[in-house]
Amino acid sequence: MYGWSPLSRAVRYGHEKTVKLLISRGADLETAIKGGATPLMIAISEHHFGVVHELVRRNADVNVHNWKGVTPLQLAVFAGRSDIIKLLLDNGAAKDAANKFGDTVLFLATERGSPDCVKVLLTAGAKVNATNKKGWTALARAVKFGRTEVGKILNSNRDDVDAKSKSGSTPLMIAAERGNVDFVRILLEHNADLHARSRNGANALMSASAGGNAETVQALIDAGAKINKTMANGSTALMIAAERGRVEAVNTLLKNGADVHAKSKKGWTPLMGAVAGGHPDLARLFLREGVDPAAKSNNGWTALKIASQLKRKEMSTILKQAGVRE
Repeated sequence: MYGWSPLSRAVRYGHEKTVKLLISRGADLETAIKGGATPLMIAISEHHFGVVHELVRRNADVNVHNWKGVTPLQLAVFAGRSDIIKLLLDNGAAKDAANKFGDTVLFLATERGSPDCVKVLLTAGAKVNATNKKGWTALARAVKFGRTEVGKILNSNRDDVDAKSKSGSTPLMIAAERGNVDFVRILLEHNADLHARSRNGANALMSASAGGNAETVQALIDAGAKINKTMANGSTALMIAAERGRVEAVNTLLKNGADVHAKSKKGWTPLMGAVAGGHPDLARLFLREGVDPAAKSNNGWTALKIASQLKRKEMSTILKQAGVRE
């Protein structure tokens, strides 16, 4: 009732001699169970290399897919079996075939942090700079999931270290926002563009400030990041960190000379961002740094007005204690 054939059942349990006997008597290699898994797919999922080898030797379809679009090669990646991956590639498996999201097998191996699988795919000529539907490369995926060992392998295979996603994010920006300082250093060692901009004008330092990891912020500054650069709306790294309540990042930025008096294109200051975000510790810090609490935005709002409109009672109290009046 589930579509199992004698061959499928023999494959599932790794009975190699039985598999050979059934094939010799004419068993169909492509008869699939419900869901679309062929004997080859079942053998891969169960890690039965000998059976996989026999099926491939008998010309089982290495590029077949189940009803979800999953192929034998993808299953081998999911299983982390570089030996099966090599066997499939040597017998015609499409090394750059992608799933419905545009993720190639290299993407999947990268996401799972399988260095051996990645090496086999690259040795077979898989495209290291292929992109998925979001414009991400395998390197960007390695950064997202913190796969540093895989990232090193991809870098050594001449990946495009500054490839941008459709939003304009580079691997360095992704690593910076996630606070992965090890990956940030690896990318910088491979000459990643420290000053690249995303579509909204953000750079790696701004991404790190949004993420809030002080060590990452410092690493980028040490590498030469311009601390007071602005994004498209005029916000600086300090403003971004302040709005998100990233206290450690704010302290690091201030220690390195961030302009606490800077204004965005709307006239907002870091203090206003801290007030709007509801971060009293940062509001007090900026006041100690000498920020003008009575400064006005382009529409005439002060930090106190913002606190009042957003019903930030603690913020209103802090500002009034600093001498601000309605």
